[in-house]
Amino acid sequence: MKKIITILILIIVVVASVLIWKKRSPTRKLSIVFTGVLHGSLLPQISKDGDNKGKYLGGLAYMSGLIKKIRKEKDGNLIVLDCGDNSSGTPEAYYTQGEAVINCLNHVGIDGMLIGNREFDFGAMVFERNLKASNFTYLATNMIDKSKKGCKFEFIKIIEKGAIKVGILGLVPPETASLTEKGNTEGFDFLNMKDSFPKFIQTLKEKNVDLIIALTQLDATVNLKELKELSKLGIDIIQVLEYGTDMRFSKIGDSYIVAHDGSAKGTNIQLVDIIFNDNGLKIDSTERVFVKKDEISPDLKMSQQINEYVRKIDSIMNQVFARIDADYKNEYYAESVIGNVITDIMKTICKAELAFQNSAGIRSDLKKGDFTVRMLHDLLPFDNDVILLNMKGEDIRALLESLCTPQRGVLQTSGLKYEFNPDEPEGERLISLL
Repeated sequence: MKKIITILILIIVVVASVLIWKKRSPTRKLSIVFTGVLHGSLLPQISKDGDNKGKYLGGLAYMSGLIKKIRKEKDGNLIVLDCGDNSSGTPEAYYTQGEAVINCLNHVGIDGMLIGNREFDFGAMVFERNLKASNFTYLATNMIDKSKKGCKFEFIKIIEKGAIKVGILGLVPPETASLTEKGNTEGFDFLNMKDSFPKFIQTLKEKNVDLIIALTQLDATVNLKELKELSKLGIDIIQVLEYGTDMRFSKIGDSYIVAHDGSAKGTNIQLVDIIFNDNGLKIDSTERVFVKKDEISPDLKMSQQINEYVRKIDSIMNQVFARIDADYKNEYYAESVIGNVITDIMKTICKAELAFQNSAGIRSDLKKGDFTVRMLHDLLPFDNDVILLNMKGEDIRALLESLCTPQRGVLQTSGLKYEFNPDEPEGERLISLL
C-alpha cells in the first residue's frame, strides 16, 4: 500500500512539474505590425530612392494583402497597430473627406489606431462621422471630448492573444489644435502625457497585462526628452516615427523604442516579434517590410473599392490646365524652383512683400508636359489657408532663426534671401538676411 501511495505521489509531482515548466517555458510569442502615416495614399507609388528605386510600392490593397499573409504565417498570433495621420493627403481622401480611406482600412484588420492631427483635417463633425464609420478602435489616452457627443474612441484598450494580455495607449500629438485649421478640433482638449498617462498605466497594471504599448507620433531623434519621460512611466514598447534615419529599434531605460517610417504613406510596415519568458519580455526581431506591388497578392475586394473611388473623381483629376517646360525636383533641405513658384504666386495674390511655405507641405516633383488637377493635388495635398500678416523685420528674423534647422526642412520663400549654418546654436544660425 505504501508503495502505491509513493508511486501516486511521484506521478503527481512529475505532472505538476511538467505543468509548471510548460507555464514558465519561453514559448509564448507575439508578433506586432505597426502601420500609419498613410496620408490618404490608397494607390501604389513609384519609389524615388533606396534599394526599391523605380519600383511600385504601397497601395492599401497590397498592404492589406501583405498583412493577411503575415497573419497566416504567424498562425493568427498577430496584432496590427496604427499610429494615425491617415485620413487626408490625396484627391481620393480630399473629395470623400476621408471616407475612402476609412472604408478601405476597415478591411485591414486593425486592432487599434492612434488619432493623429490629420484625422481632424475636415473638421470636428467629419471627424466624428469617420470614427463612427470605422470598425476598429481609436485610441486617444490624452484627449478629452467636451462636446459630449459620445465620440467613438477609447483611452486604453486590452487585447488578448492566447495567454498574452496586451495593454495599448495612444498619445495624440498635444499640439493637434495648432496643427490643423482653427475650429477643426472644437469640443476637444489635448493633455500632455504627464497629466493623462500615469492613471491609465496603473489601470493596465492592475489588470495584469503582460505588455504595455504606447502608440505615438514622437520623432525618434527630436523628442528624446518626451521618450525618456514615457520610459519612466513603465511602458514596455514605445512606437515612434523616424525620418530618413537608419533607426528601427533602440532602448531607453527599460522601454523598447520601435520606429515606424514617418514618410511611409503605406509603402512599408514595421514587423516586430516578441518572446515572453521567465525574465519578462524581449524583442526577438524587428524588420521593415516593404509593400512591393509585384510580389504581393492584393486584397481584391479592396482593390475594387479603390478603383471605384478613383473612377468617380477621374473626370476632375484628369483636367489639364497648364504645361510644364522641364522637370523640376522638389527640395526639402534647400531652396527649390517649385518652392519659388508657389511662394511667388502667394505673394502676388496677396499683394504682399514676402511669402513663406514650409517644405514639408510640398509633396511631389514637377514633370515636363501636361499639368493636371491630380498633379496639383499631389504637389499640395493638404487643404491649407493662405494667411496675410503684418510683421516687423525683427519678427521675420526671429522666425527664420527658429526654423534654420534641417530637421523639418527649410522655409521656401519669395521676396527675400537668407543663409544659415544649422550647426550653430539657436540664435546664431542666421548668417545673412536680404
